[in-house]
Amino acid sequence: MARLRDRLVAHGEIADFLLPSLQADGLALTLLFAGPSGVGKRFTALTLAQALLCERSSAGCGQCGSCLRVEQGAHEGLRVIEPEGTQIKIDQAREVLEFLQLQKISRSRVIIIDQAHLLNPQAANSLLKILEEPPEGTFIFLIAPSPSSVLSTLRSRSRTVLFRPLNETELKKIQIAPDWALKAARGSVQTLRALLEPEEQESRAEAARLLGEFLTDKDFLTASTWRGSLKEKGFFLELCRSWVGFLRDGLLMHAKGERLLMNPDQKALLTTLAAEPRALLEFFIENLFRLEAEMAFHRDPQLSMEELWVKWRDAREKMAFVSATV
Repeated sequence: MARLRDRLVAHGEIADFLLPSLQADGLALTLLFAGPSGVGKRFTALTLAQALLCERSSAGCGQCGSCLRVEQGAHEGLRVIEPEGTQIKIDQAREVLEFLQLQKISRSRVIIIDQAHLLNPQAANSLLKILEEPPEGTFIFLIAPSPSSVLSTLRSRSRTVLFRPLNETELKKIQIAPDWALKAARGSVQTLRALLEPEEQESRAEAARLLGEFLTDKDFLTASTWRGSLKEKGFFLELCRSWVGFLRDGLLMHAKGERLLMNPDQKALLTTLAAEPRALLEFFIENLFRLEAEMAFHRDPQLSMEELWVKWRDAREKMAFVSATV
């Protein structure tokens, strides 16, 4: 089996830069890995953990018992903490403290707290001392979507390392996918794999069909073709997010930014959108964001769609009138 470093498609420069300083004699450190979800922050932390715990090589050999146990998530010197439900709780923080009280039987100890922004205040406060001054030979990796998403008390005790989204070439090495999915993933393997799920592709295709009808059918308000799809609030939220993506691409076509399109396979739909005034597309996006937020108050999806179409039609007619009289 190959070492994890050899399977690290992106961010190898981060691992190679950090490892020598992490292996300095007596060093203990807390690092905050911050960046979009699905870009490899956790895998990079595991790559460093394998090297720090390896029995044979300072770079990690990938072959010894220690390296294999890290890969399997069963190493006695490694603890990975992740949310239980929607938060990381005080009992999980106590696991970390108890782990550090045990006699060290490996040359280092590594703690990975995935989604550290979900540490509840009690759990976070209980860890402040060990984050600020980890025991000798202990390395703590906090993983979060951004530095600002983490409590300031945690952030101030950590050294922040920023992770970028993956580029399309890097995504291709991890997951075979059509060009539209690689672009729409916005650098996240997690998002890319979700986009490739059959249910997600069906949902996206339905969203594109409904937007086409919304834009071109003068009798859309009284049509029955879209009402069945909107019976579930969950689908309406997905539809709003898909439509925002299509509208964003319509704005990009206005700006001659076709190479940045997230949905290049929907060229006919995007051309229809680009034929509308830029201000109208911006108005549309603002209303979609508003409707998405209002879904938290249990608004009826069908009534919301009716309201959106009426506002779109009125704004469109007003802009056409202004244009004609200028």
